[in-house]
Amino acid sequence: MTTPPSWVMALIFWLHMLGTVAWIGSLVAISVLVLPASSRTLKLPEQVAFIAAVQKRLEPIAWFSMGLLLVTGLFQLSLSPHYDGFLSLSTQWSMAILIKHSLAVIMAIVSAT
Repeated sequence: MTTPPSWVMALIFWLHMLGTVAWIGSLVAISVLVLPASSRTLKLPEQVAFIAAVQKRLEPIAWFSMGLLLVTGLFQLSLSPHYDGFLSLSTQWSMAILIKHSLAVIMAIVSAT
C-alpha cells in the first residue's frame, strides 16, 4: 500500500482525535456536570426523564464517534511501521496499543449498559 499524502494522514488523525473528544468528552460531561446537577435540582421522576432524554440525544453521537474511531484507527494502524500484527506484544508500542484498545472496549461495554 502506498503512503497517502501527509494532508490525508493529518485529516485521519484529526478525525480520530475528534471522535475521541466527542465520545470521552460526552461521558465526562454526563458524569461530572449533568448527573450531579440533575440530582440536586430535579425530583427523581423528573431526573429519570431528563437523563433518558439526554441519553437519547447523546447515544447517536457516541455510536458515530466509536465508528469513526474504528475506521480511522484501523487506517492509521495499517500504515504504521510499528504494527507487527494482531495481539502482538513484541514491542512497547504494540503493548501500549493493545492496552489502549482493551480499555476502549471496556469503556464501550460500560457505556452501552
